[in-house]
Amino acid sequence: MSRPFPLVEYAQKIQKNTAELTTSDMVKYMVWWMKQQPRKDLLAMAKSYTTKKYHDAQTSRLAEQGIESPINDGEEEILIHTDEVVCEIGLTRVDIDALLWALHEIFENYDLTGTVHDLALKGLQEVLEGV
Repeated sequence: MSRPFPLVEYAQKIQKNTAELTTSDMVKYMVWWMKQQPRKDLLAMAKSYTTKKYHDAQTSRLAEQGIESPINDGEEEILIHTDEVVCEIGLTRVDIDALLWALHEIFENYDLTGTVHDLALKGLQEVLEGV
C-alpha cells in the first residue's frame, strides 16, 4: 500500500485535517519534512514529469489564445496574429472624436517611434479618421 502525500501523512500524525492546519503546524511540518528520508515513490513521480509535458501544456494554452508557438532550430518563437478582428465596438461620433483627441495627445506628448504601439496606434488613428 502506498503512503499518502507528506502533508497528509503529517496531518494524520498530529490528528488534524489538512484544512485545519495552522501556521504553527506548517512550520512544524517543514521541520518534520526536512528530517524525513527521501521517498522513492515521490522521486519516481517527479521523474515522470518532463519538460516535454510542460512544453505541450504551454503550447496548448497559447493555442487557445490564438498564439502559435513553432520551434525553429531549437529556438522558440511566439507569433501573435495581429491582423485578426478580436472585437467589434459600436462607437458614436463623440466616441470617435474622443479617441482621435486622445491619440493626438499621445503622439504629441510621448515618443513611441519604432515601437509596436506606435504602428498600432497610427493604424487606429487612420481608421478613425476615415470614419
